[in-house]
Amino acid sequence: FLQSPVYAAVVGYENDEAGWQAAAGGSGSITLIDFESITGSTTDPIVGHEFSSFTGQPSFALAPQSVSAELFVGNPAPNQVPTPPSGVNMFHPSCNNSCEGIVTLTFGTPVTSVGAIFVDVEGDFATTGFSLTPGASVPEIPFTSNQGQGSFSFLGLVSDNPFTSVDIHFATRPGSDGVLIDNLQYAVVPVPAAVWLFGSGILGLVGIARKKTA
Repeated sequence: FLQSPVYAAVVGYENDEAGWQAAAGGSGSITLIDFESITGSTTDPIVGHEFSSFTGQPSFALAPQSVSAELFVGNPAPNQVPTPPSGVNMFHPSCNNSCEGIVTLTFGTPVTSVGAIFVDVEGDFATTGFSLTPGASVPEIPFTSNQGQGSFSFLGLVSDNPFTSVDIHFATRPGSDGVLIDNLQYAVVPVPAAVWLFGSGILGLVGIARKKTA
């Protein structure tokens, strides 16, 4: 996978989590969702409000093309993934029979970066990836090839332009478990230092005005 030119609107990072974190502003500015704080089940689908307590209030919704799909939090393939990247819970989009689906992740606060660890538990792994909604100069950032049963692979993107939603693509086949997602990470748009300085100046002027009034 070749990274886009440095001046491109979107840059993708495959199996380079450290590089993605550096481009996203450093680990201190990144919010991590490991799904462990969510009560998981491989039989009861989530409804969306489980994520409302996180910074930026990300919500998960299935795109109209995936009406047969459901979203779960758990580990439906413990034999294939006996040691998840973190804890026991992973995000698990699934649909009946053989299909490809889209999960739209929406943030309450604009973000510039999003990444996650994808776990390959079926053959059609190359169709898994991210795309920004609405479209961007890079319409989709997928993995380049199948990664191997039960393998963990990082995929992330960094955008020059803030966005509030991103699509996660996934695929399943009959008798397979599809793709699992863990350690979802994102970075909100930082407040420029000039804004903080401007705010501090305003507060200082207010303080001086009050002192003169007294």
